[in-house]
Amino acid sequence: MPYCAECGARYAAGAAECPMCGAPTDVPAAAAAAVATAGGDQWLGDEGADGEGDPVERLVGVRRELIRLSAALRRLTDEDYASQSSIAGAVRDDLTATLDELDALALDGELGEVQDQLNAAARHLLQNFDIMMQLSWPGAMLDESSRAEAQSETHEATKTLRAAGELLAALVGPDALEDEEAIAAAVEAEPSDVAAEEEVEAEPEPMAAAPAWELTAAPEPAAMRDLLSPPEPAEELPVFAPPVARIAEPAIPRRAPPRVPPPEPREAGDDPLGEELEWEVLNHWTRHRVDFYRQIDEVVQGALTSALRAALDMRARAQRDTEAHVERLQDQRRGLLDEIEVLRHERERLREETAQLRIELERLERARTNAESEAQQMLRDARVQRARLLGEIEMLTKQLTELHRAVTSLPGLEQGEFSAALRRPHAAPERPAAAAEIPPARAVAGQEAAD
Repeated sequence: MPYCAECGARYAAGAAECPMCGAPTDVPAAAAAAVATAGGDQWLGDEGADGEGDPVERLVGVRRELIRLSAALRRLTDEDYASQSSIAGAVRDDLTATLDELDALALDGELGEVQDQLNAAARHLLQNFDIMMQLSWPGAMLDESSRAEAQSETHEATKTLRAAGELLAALVGPDALEDEEAIAAAVEAEPSDVAAEEEVEAEPEPMAAAPAWELTAAPEPAAMRDLLSPPEPAEELPVFAPPVARIAEPAIPRRAPPRVPPPEPREAGDDPLGEELEWEVLNHWTRHRVDFYRQIDEVVQGALTSALRAALDMRARAQRDTEAHVERLQDQRRGLLDEIEVLRHERERLREETAQLRIELERLERARTNAESEAQQMLRDARVQRARLLGEIEMLTKQLTELHRAVTSLPGLEQGEFSAALRRPHAAPERPAAAAEIPPARAVAGQEAAD
């Protein structure tokens, strides 16, 4: 949004007057019409709109238009680029339209060479416009090499236009390019004027054309360092050069001084030095307040840009750290899930082994119980058998004792008869009923014990 030259407030790009002070915002109609339309729509001829006609005449018209646009580019100021005024927009639109018209032509031979040169010149001018537009952005670094590059683009465009003019002169004759030579002379004389204007500090947007007395009555502003010391009385007011009309430019110069009221007649006793100092300070403020507002805006925008960049960097770092932390947590989660799965399989395996061990333990417990029962039963049987055997042994011992007594009680019995009696078979003694239940092996053992 551009600034108002009167109050410094911002206004919309399409506003006709400032919403704060009501001052007009647009450039004079004559200047806008001169730059936007002077010679810009006439070179195509009656058949140019349909893309037909003599190719040579169309190339001559394109060259004339490029020369006009080159002169208009040289007269654009930094304020025009920064505020994107209607003049800068018209120049950019005309350059784009001219380049499109050149691209639409399909020529060969010498005309094709002229077309290529004009196309290169148009691209040089468009590159110059883009570089100056980038330098005018808020917060852009003023690089002298970029300005030199923009000037070199303009010089290359001028050389290319001159070479294209020589080729066209060889085709149509030198008489057909007399007006172009005059325009080219004006273009070549422009850089010195532009260099002189660049030494002057930037001016606010020009208003409507002021009367002649306003152009000659305003004193020239002094430098800020000169304002600290009392100025010397001026012998006479400075006089500005009268406006000079140029090709493709309004009669009123772009850097005309701002409108100031005419000096009031001074009365005796007034302080001329104080009034002159006051007028100088007022004029200096009027001329430079737009730059002051722009510098404040650039500082604020630069601070905001730095803060936003720092916030974006901090946000990016926090996001990267968060993503890295989340990635680490995800890796740990995957590792824990794997461990849980392994432990789950181990638990199932141990559960199966535990079930098998329980079954085996129950089987062994039953076997142990059965073995203990069998052992107790066998112990009881052995005790019963032992008691029975002891009874039989005692009975046999008694029988043996009785038999021995019987033998010893027979004194008249001879030894031979006794031996024969012993050798004769005799009935076995009666055994108790319980002896029939003794197994054969145990009965044999009992018989051996009895013998």
